[in-house]
Amino acid sequence: MRRVLALLALATLLAGGPYLGWRELRHEEGRRAWPARELLESGEWIVPQALGAPYLAKPPGFPWAVAGVSWAAERLGFEADPRRDPAPARGPVTPGRLRFTNLLGLLALAACAATAARQVGGDPGAPLRAGLLVLAAPEVLNKARLGEIDPWFAALCGWAALLGQRGAGPAGLAPGPLLGAAVLLALAVWTKGPLALAFGLAPLLSLAAVDPHGRRWRLLAAGLLGALALASLGLWAALVARRLDLPAAELERLWRGEILRPDPQSVGVYLADRGRLIAGCVLGFLPGSLLLLALVRPAARRELSASPAVRLAAAALVPPLLLLLLWPAVRVRYALPLLPWVALAGAAFFSPEHAQRACGRVGAAALRALAVLLGLLGVAAVGLLCWRLGQGADWPVSRLWPGLAALGAAVLTRRLWIELKAGRSGRLLAPCLALGLVLRQAELCLSEPPRWDRSGARAAARAIDAAAASAAGPERAALVHVDHWGEFNALFFVAAELRFVRDPSALSAGDLLLSKAAPPPGFEPLPLDPDSARGFSLYRRSP
Repeated sequence: MRRVLALLALATLLAGGPYLGWRELRHEEGRRAWPARELLESGEWIVPQALGAPYLAKPPGFPWAVAGVSWAAERLGFEADPRRDPAPARGPVTPGRLRFTNLLGLLALAACAATAARQVGGDPGAPLRAGLLVLAAPEVLNKARLGEIDPWFAALCGWAALLGQRGAGPAGLAPGPLLGAAVLLALAVWTKGPLALAFGLAPLLSLAAVDPHGRRWRLLAAGLLGALALASLGLWAALVARRLDLPAAELERLWRGEILRPDPQSVGVYLADRGRLIAGCVLGFLPGSLLLLALVRPAARRELSASPAVRLAAAALVPPLLLLLLWPAVRVRYALPLLPWVALAGAAFFSPEHAQRACGRVGAAALRALAVLLGLLGVAAVGLLCWRLGQGADWPVSRLWPGLAALGAAVLTRRLWIELKAGRSGRLLAPCLALGLVLRQAELCLSEPPRWDRSGARAAARAIDAAAASAAGPERAALVHVDHWGEFNALFFVAAELRFVRDPSALSAGDLLLSKAAPPPGFEPLPLDPDSARGFSLYRRSP
């Protein structure tokens, strides 16, 4: 198992490593980095904050993880890109450390699938296939580029479900696994709310519904775990309401709006969202045509019904998948907690012993054709990457990632040709998945090399800092109030202290205001070009 975990760690690093050195924040990364930074600066671990104001859209679980990893990385002197940063982020939280936290979540998610495959038994290669199936999923490859909350949430839910079904069965309750499941489920609830219960308790409830042996123990364990997780979330909500003097109804309204987002505009959009969910997280990483072809065969259905891995995967998949398909505001990333269980079923189904018999001649021929295509692409990728390395491009951390991609493509292409020459179709899936992951990174290295600052966010931060320092004078540090709740990615790199203000008219004389709106009454404009500052203008409160 140690060898499997080491290979999965290497594959995870290859999936997200090229993006650790990106100097900008993208998409929702600013909303994840701000609470972690302010947590370390203020020591406030209960109420997440951004721009000095409470940020309660998500519980504080993920900011805790980012803050812990960033604090440890600073103590160890780790940074994703050691080159001098022209506009460094304030504090230990940086874009590279934020994305490294995300990669740890992806590794934990893949390790969950590998552990589940090892737990149910089967051939020795099943854990590696299950982990690679997770890492090769299209949505995982997309999330590997960003510092997002979803991989951590999915990993916590997966491990809680795995430990929960181990802790309750016909023999009774096992305190050790149940205690671990309770802690992980509580952390999942503290990361993304009560949605974690649908993923973390699904195996227990499904197995209790279909298997009378041990039913009462499973129902008892599910009730205890759910009650403890909800009680922990209620405790956090009570602490927040007490510290901020907020009514409970206000918190309930905020979270209800976060969970129940507006319905899609049409039936076509509704169906398209569900199609992307299934294609990106459930079937997208398997050879889809091969799987569908195999399921038509009676032999394949018999193989599936007789497999303990498939039975466990079905118990964990069916209830949350039905919930997601019926949920009006579903997003593709919400299905990430399903990946370990789909990977578990796929690893069992495509084992060397069963693949040929279950898929038949046509399915095996399709898998060989896929392997030949990937092998030819691997040969081309090695040549192109070696040529690009010779061009002396400005890669993060020297030329490490293109070099790793070239080496991985060469090794895996050789392995594919060996298996094809020996006629072992059942052993093609793992190298095909790994080579597909490597080719994805090779494509990104060839077509979209990371740059220091693509969006101009750091240039905008430098312009804001220069204007604020000039306005504040050399005798005191600049304190800038912001009336715009947004642009977290750009404002993250501003060195001046930023504080959100709802009513600029309440500011005192001499206070600075950063705004995207027209000059408020009683404010004088200061030199700052909006075009160089992402549309922001700087004002000073008149006496």
